[in-house]
Amino acid sequence: MSKIIYRCNGIIIKNIGDSLLYYFPYSDTDKIGLTNCIECGLEMIRSKKYLSQQLVSEGLPSVDFRISADYGTVFFMKTSINDSIDIIGTPVNMSSKINRLAAKNQFVIGSDLFQMAKELKLWEFKEINDYSLGFKQSYPVYLISDKYVSQNLKNGT
Repeated sequence: MSKIIYRCNGIIIKNIGDSLLYYFPYSDTDKIGLTNCIECGLEMIRSKKYLSQQLVSEGLPSVDFRISADYGTVFFMKTSINDSIDIIGTPVNMSSKINRLAAKNQFVIGSDLFQMAKELKLWEFKEINDYSLGFKQSYPVYLISDKYVSQNLKNGT
């Protein structure tokens, strides 16, 4: 997964148990970071078959995973214990919370990322659930997929 993240110009912050925390630089005038983020998640989903085949050929069990992402401001912090950098912020928290709403081998995004990504018209989205924030309103969560793959599944190919 780290190879895919690097190939998509993502920056890995750390490994958290069986998860990776990473981000994509973004500016409002340049949508490349946004596109890289979404294509990275989709590429990870596409890699499932290959990864599982490789693991099974080595006598290991196949792998399943879920990917989640959101958009927003993050803050970089450096701990006094070592030189490692961490990121904190609403998108990190929401990505962690909405991850459980994805089924095996699915990529879900929060509403803030959806609002940015839908303008590009490159992917297919399906609202799957809301994450309750404990207030009157909840936070919509979307399954994201390749338009090409979705169209082929609809056509039976």
